[in-house]
Amino acid sequence: MVREQESRFRDTVTSPDEVARMVSATEAKYEARLAEMRRNVSILEKERYDSEADWSRKLKEKVKDLDDLKKVLGSATKTRQDDENIVAGLKEQLMQAEEKARTLDLQASELPRLRAHIQELEVGPLITPDFHYVVLNCICIRNHLWSRTKKLK
Repeated sequence: MVREQESRFRDTVTSPDEVARMVSATEAKYEARLAEMRRNVSILEKERYDSEADWSRKLKEKVKDLDDLKKVLGSATKTRQDDENIVAGLKEQLMQAEEKARTLDLQASELPRLRAHIQELEVGPLITPDFHYVVLNCICIRNHLWSRTKKLK
């Protein structure tokens, strides 16, 4: 039995050439796998680089869009503030115009009373500047006549 085992052991033991061939085949097999993996890594790295470049470009576009929107918002805010200032100024002008209109309405409502008062003054008293002139003329004429009458006597 021992001999049988030795015989089997010898049969199972391979020659150094056979071992070298098996090692060489295994190395070739794993070298091929490594080469395939390196190609895959290279492809993945290229895809990653392309993706990063694409994302970087998209991010720059989004940042630019955001800046544009900020400018538009700032402009809209300024425009709104300007509009609010204009509205405030117009409200102030409107209040002043309304106050002036009330004053003019009050003055206009007094016109009929003032017109009546003026008519009373024109018609009412008989002593007017013309009346004084007529009276003075009459007195002058009377004095003149009086003085002539005295001379004739």
